[in-house]
Amino acid sequence: MYYVDEQNTTIAKHWRIRHGTKDKDTGLAIPVILATYLENKGFDVNFELAWEKPHSGDYDLNELFEWMDSICK
Repeated sequence: MYYVDEQNTTIAKHWRIRHGTKDKDTGLAIPVILATYLENKGFDVNFELAWEKPHSGDYDLNELFEWMDSICK
């Protein structure tokens, strides 16, 4: 959270966060806290849980590219 503050002018304005519900490497609370913190700071956050996906899960690359296109236009 230290790097996400008002004084850091190089931080991205748009965030896409995916977390697999079967991820054994990172606790579920971590991405939820990060997404909530970013939203409370006014950033555009696209957060979803990938059901039944592990840490190395495929998070739908086509959807990712569509999201990137939508924020770049």
